[in-house]
Amino acid sequence: MKKVAVIGGGASGLMAALSASELYDTVIFEKNERVGRKLMQTGNGRCNLTNDDITDLHYFGNSFVNGAFSRFSKDDTLRFMMDLGLMAKREYGGRYYAYSGQAGSVVDALRFAATKKAIDIRTGVRVTGIAKHGDVFTVKTSDTEEAFDFVIVCCGGPAAEKLGGTYDGIDILRSFGHSINDPKPALVPLTTDNRYTRMLKGVRVQGKASLKSKSRGVIRDAEGDILFTDYGLSGPAIMDVSRFVDIKEDPYVSLDHMPEISEEELISRLERMKDIRDSAGDLFLGLIHNKLSIVMAKYCGIEPSLPSDELTDKDIRKLARAVKGMSFSVKGTTGFANAQTSSGGASTNGFDSLTLESRIVKGLFAAGEVLDVDGECGGFNLQWAWSSGYVAGRCGK
Repeated sequence: MKKVAVIGGGASGLMAALSASELYDTVIFEKNERVGRKLMQTGNGRCNLTNDDITDLHYFGNSFVNGAFSRFSKDDTLRFMMDLGLMAKREYGGRYYAYSGQAGSVVDALRFAATKKAIDIRTGVRVTGIAKHGDVFTVKTSDTEEAFDFVIVCCGGPAAEKLGGTYDGIDILRSFGHSINDPKPALVPLTTDNRYTRMLKGVRVQGKASLKSKSRGVIRDAEGDILFTDYGLSGPAIMDVSRFVDIKEDPYVSLDHMPEISEEELISRLERMKDIRDSAGDLFLGLIHNKLSIVMAKYCGIEPSLPSDELTDKDIRKLARAVKGMSFSVKGTTGFANAQTSSGGASTNGFDSLTLESRIVKGLFAAGEVLDVDGECGGFNLQWAWSSGYVAGRCGK
């Protein structure tokens, strides 16, 4: 029976091993003491398995993903998880979560399935090098050298180093001649001018975040949760625009707290609110978060205690404009340590989109984050892990 080495025991690695085990003798090499550490943290610990709208648009137009999705879709993922005893439930925005509400149950189900299929899981073992002579790969660790017919690189990228983020997979693929696009943090909080975000620390709101620069205008928009922190901004909407931050462009983030109504309509509402509210600080009560209402007045240079009947038309327009475009200069991101994933990695030009086999080295495959594929928040990166892992695990079949 031919042998497959899966390098990395994260989401894509576990899927690749389960797929490969139907055809081959399979070994997982995982440098951490247990598999699935990063997976345990996905979806705020609830594991956002997939999304209804799996298209390349959510991968920034990267059509390479379509090959794997054509062979293992969102529906295939849900059926696969059901066969492992995992139920999923659909929530807002077409997101699917583990019914248990625990990412740990997903990791356990995958691990149990791997044990049932007699997959050899070697934890606490770091691969130090891989070489190929003829048709045989030699996988080297600190203790052993072992021969394999196929190798699947699923080490992920450098995001979340404390959970296992690494350059190991990138280094392996580079050693075989693959071109590497320098990784950058993606789906990561932003550090900003924090004068007002510090006042709002812990407040979570729904709205639209727009990453902008004076030279380019709007660079990227995203709607969803926005979290104020002592260092800046976080939450899914912020993370979705973070990929496009380039400090050389002097970027800033503009927040629209009421994207569903126009500025003129908001002005009209605020004019009416003047008659039923006491002060500038409570003018927005019932419209936006109470704490944000007070800070919004300060942001506009208006004393929150100012009686509402003393607000001028100019004040009202200024407040409405702030609600529709509260802006913060961006200083940078919080880096790989806090990133959920990375953009960059091994160039997809070096791989067959339908099999994920290297175009340079026959029998070498890659899946997941180690490839230059990243998606938005909402289950898109995990769906890529499932689909690419499954396809790579077939080893060209």
